[in-house]
Amino acid sequence: MRISEIRKRDASGRSDTARRKASTGRGTFLQRNGAGRCVSLRKLKAPKSRAGKAAVLILINIAVMLISAYLLKQPSILETELHEVQGETNYDTIVVGDSHGETAVDPDVLDGKLGTTSFNCARRIMPVKDIYYLIREVSYRNDPKTILYELDPFYWTVPGISLGNDTSVFFAGTDPKNRMDYFLNEMLQQPFANVIADYRFAPRNAAQIPGTAWVKLQPAYLRHEDRSIPMIMKALYLGENYEYRGRGFRYGTTWSAALNRSYSYEKFRAKNVPESNLEYFHKMAEFCREKGVRLVCFYSALPPYRLRNENEYDAHDFFTRLCAEEGVEYYDMNYLKADLLPRTDYDYVDVDGHMLGELAERQTSVLAEILASDRPQMMFVDSYDEVLAGLPEFMGMPGIDPAPWEETESETEAQTETGAGPLEAETEPGPETGTGPLEAETEPGPETGMGPLEAETEPETEDMGETRAGKTG
Repeated sequence: MRISEIRKRDASGRSDTARRKASTGRGTFLQRNGAGRCVSLRKLKAPKSRAGKAAVLILINIAVMLISAYLLKQPSILETELHEVQGETNYDTIVVGDSHGETAVDPDVLDGKLGTTSFNCARRIMPVKDIYYLIREVSYRNDPKTILYELDPFYWTVPGISLGNDTSVFFAGTDPKNRMDYFLNEMLQQPFANVIADYRFAPRNAAQIPGTAWVKLQPAYLRHEDRSIPMIMKALYLGENYEYRGRGFRYGTTWSAALNRSYSYEKFRAKNVPESNLEYFHKMAEFCREKGVRLVCFYSALPPYRLRNENEYDAHDFFTRLCAEEGVEYYDMNYLKADLLPRTDYDYVDVDGHMLGELAERQTSVLAEILASDRPQMMFVDSYDEVLAGLPEFMGMPGIDPAPWEETESETEAQTETGAGPLEAETEPGPETGTGPLEAETEPGPETGMGPLEAETEPETEDMGETRAGKTG
């Protein structure tokens, strides 16, 4: 007998090949179970109808989206903070805003000066629309008396909402009415994937998957406990230069040359503020008036480097007039008298303006004095020239150009004629009102008569998208 004809035979005399053919029948797929027996999966057939195939495809897509949502969704510090704010303690003073406010106001110092019970709910990447819904959210199951809104001019030029980050008010909030309004007014304008899951496909998000997935499995995070926030900060790469001090305050610990090298800035222009942001600021003011809440806006003090090289006086003029129109208090901490908040560029984590903890404590102390004063304007200078005169000399910073804005020929000529700096030479006071450079850029709307704040806004796009380098933390 040839070797090819030799087969192992069982008690019945059948070979292995014959036994397999007899077992499988007509093309039935065999799978061995845990006991080593072959199990027929003949009944698991692919759907033949179009409806069945479509249903299977939909289920597969949903499964992929849910898995992606879990892996890419960032664990939310805001969600944890809101659970604390809406808990048993009534916080009568709430800070809102973006990351500058998060690192610039220490609730412990504020309470020590004013006898308040405060919480810092400012979070990174918070456009104006999100601030409005956040103010409503912190007022749910809580009775704030004062809301401090730290304004960042950069986010006032952003027309959309925060998506794919850890700061989405819709996914972090618990107020049913607020979430419904947010869904109808904002989420329905977004791509379908953003409506059902809060994540974004980006290299940074993908690199964070191991850390964020681990955090989301921790009991402390699932119970929204305060001690989970340092874990979230580490997973989101926010912990290297900061430590969490409780009640929302992110305390800057070290100066960062790496963050400074990635910094870039876009000059503020009032004409780039979307109409929708003006509308939502009006809604904020109206909401606070109806609730009897004192709304106080302030602009956190920036590094001297930025004040020397950027057009922060334009932002000052814009917000001063905007808040005056709404009857809202506004304090620009950059205009404080020099002896009230002395500082250098090295009092910040980065040149963007995130404060080191020691400077944040000093600024909070001054802010408390302003809030308690009957004559707070006595603490401020009147002009930008006085602001610049009170700044220390530039000490030099690794990776930072001491003179980033190159003067054009026209700017140099304008300086010669007017005596203004290169930024001031770009605009001139309005010939009729004499109210300064900001109003010269725009004119009152012919139909509304609302003045320059509403004029020449850019078309609105809903998704905020990726922000510039250096504006993520």
